[in-house]
Amino acid sequence: MRLTCCVPYCKRTTDRPFDEWLCGKHWPLVDKKARRVYGRRARVWRRYHRHSDGEAACRLWRWIKRQAIERAAGIS
Repeated sequence: MRLTCCVPYCKRTTDRPFDEWLCGKHWPLVDKKARRVYGRRARVWRRYHRHSDGEAACRLWRWIKRQAIERAAGIS
């Protein structure tokens, strides 16, 4: 089963086992600051074999996803 990008009406898909995913077209729409914060946290998660940091990781992902969706729609 393939997973589509989080942005509505985006037809890009992946077959990797994610819960949610942003495609390469929409990832650059996210602020550089948010991408850097996510990258730092992801390195820590990989280093310590943790899937996430709980609520902090959820907040960070919601922030990134909201930015990508709003910018793809031309809202912000």
